[in-house]
Amino acid sequence: MHVIGDSHSSVFSSAAGILPVEQHVNAGQFDCYHVGPSLAYNLTTNEALFNLVKTLSSAIFVFGEIDMRNIHKRVQEPEFPYRLRIDEVVNRYFEFLDKVPINRKIIFGVVPCLKETPFYDFFKGRPDQLDEYYAPAGNLRTRNKYKRYFNSRLNEECKKRNMGYFDLFNET
Repeated sequence: MHVIGDSHSSVFSSAAGILPVEQHVNAGQFDCYHVGPSLAYNLTTNEALFNLVKTLSSAIFVFGEIDMRNIHKRVQEPEFPYRLRIDEVVNRYFEFLDKVPINRKIIFGVVPCLKETPFYDFFKGRPDQLDEYYAPAGNLRTRNKYKRYFNSRLNEECKKRNMGYFDLFNET
């Protein structure tokens, strides 16, 4: 089974950490491709990715984490319509998936935030690298609310299309 996605696709490899960008790793039952930081929203414009996946017979797609970070950044805006924004991301993601001519598509949902200050451990030794992209926005509860909604929308759309779906939200 092929696994294609952002850094979270690395969990399917046997690597001890995140796979290097654009690296393909055969990890037994999974062929993992970390395509780099990619927005699910922008996959419709990623011709190279489309050309890669259209040759496969089956794949697990792992996108959406970076989209959720982007939406979290806007938490502070008054009247931020997070459901509308997430629906937009999901619609664009499935616009791409609907074009992919492979028989078996499985979607892996985003993982929950486990800490109030994600990335703290990674950046505590290099604070100069902690920029606003990685600095957490909102609080843990709000970030997970957005992610739960995103995953529920992914699951709904997968059911409509008879695609596989799974996440680890309640397992972590």
